Amino acid sequence: MADTPDPSWAKAHAPDLPLAAMSDFEFDQYHFKRTRELQAEAAAEEQAMLRQLALLRQRLSKRITDQLRQLGDDRQAQTAELRKRYAEAREKQLKDSEEVELEGRGFGYGIEDTEEETQEDIEAREAEKAREEEEKARRAAKEEERRRAAVAAAEAEDRRRREEAEAAQAEARRRVMELAARRKREEEEARRAKMRERRAREDQAGWRMRAINLEVANNIRYIDVPWPVSSGGSSSTSITSPAAINAHLAHITPEAVRSFLNSVAEIDLELQDRKDATLFPDADSSFTDSTSSKTDRDETADRVENARRRAVRDAIRIFHPDKFYHRVLPRVRQAERGKVREGVERTSRVLNDLLATFG
Repeated sequence: MADTPDPSWAKAHAPDLPLAAMSDFEFDQYHFKRTRELQAEAAAEEQAMLRQLALLRQRLSKRITDQLRQLGDDRQAQTAELRKRYAEAREKQLKDSEEVELEGRGFGYGIEDTEEETQEDIEAREAEKAREEEEKARRAAKEEERRRAAVAAAEAEDRRRREEAEAAQAEARRRVMELAARRKREEEEARRAKMRERRAREDQAGWRMRAINLEVANNIRYIDVPWPVSSGGSSSTSITSPAAINAHLAHITPEAVRSFLNSVAEIDLELQDRKDATLFPDADSSFTDSTSSKTDRDETADRVENARRRAVRDAIRIFHPDKFYHRVLPRVRQAERGKVREGVERTSRVLNDLLATFG
C-alpha cells in the first residue's frame, strides 16, 4: 500500500539540508531525531485510538443502562395501571352486586335468587380476573422479549463498534509502521547515495595526487592507476579479478571521462574561490547592475571552461602513451600490464577527442 505523504507534513519535517550534503554527524543527528519523532507520532496515535475506544465503550454502556432503566420504568407503569384498573373493576362489581341485592329485597326477590345472582357475579368476576391475569402475563412476556431483543441489539452494536475501533487501530499501526519503514528506506538510500558521492568526490579530489604517487610507486596494480572515471562506489579491493577489470575498461567512455573531469574542474574552482576569500576577505560584490551581472556571468563561464580544459590537459599529460609506457608501464604487475596498456590507449583516444571539443 503506497501512501502519498501530506505536503504540509513533509514541509514541517523536511531537513534543513539535503541528506546527501550532510556530514556524518549531521546525518546521524537527523536520523536519530526522525526516529524519535516517528516513535512519538506512533505512540500518540495509539493513545488517541485507545481513548476513542474507551469513549465508545462508555457511551454504549450508558446507552444500554438508559434503555434498561426505561424498560423497567415502563413495566412498572404498566403494572400499576393494570392494578388500578383491576381495583376499579372490582369496586364496580361489588357496588353493582350491592345494588342488585337491595333491589331484590325491595321488589320481593327471594334470598335464593339473590344468592344465585351473587354466585354468578363471583364466577364472572373470577373469569374476568383470570382473563386479566392471562393478558397481564402475555404482555409481560412480550415486554421481556422486547427487552431481551433490545439488549441483544445493544450488545451487537457494542461488538461492531469495538471491532471497528480495533480495525481502525490496527490500520493506524500498520500505516505508522509502513511510514516508518518507508522513511527508513529513504534515509538508507540517501545515506548510500551520500557515501557514493563522497567516495566519488574523494576520487576526484585526490586524482592528481594519485598520479604523482604513480611516478614513484612499484608493483603497480590496475586499480592503482588514476583512471579519469568514477569508481562507481567500488573500492580498490573489488576491481582485482579479470572480469572486474574488463567491466572497468568498458566504463572508460567519453561520457564517463567528461563527467569525471568536469567534477575535477568544479573542485578546482571551489578551492580557488576559498583561497581568494582567504586572501581578499574584504572584497565586496553586493553592488551589481545589469552590465556587471552579464560580465560576471561571462567571466564565470570562461573560468569554468578554462578549468575543464586544464583538467583535460592534465589528464592527457598523465596518459600520454609514450611517456606512460616509458616511465610507468615497466613498474606495473606483469599479469595486469596488458590491461593497463589497453586502458591507457582507450583513455588517450577519449581525451584527445574531448580536447578537440574546446576548439
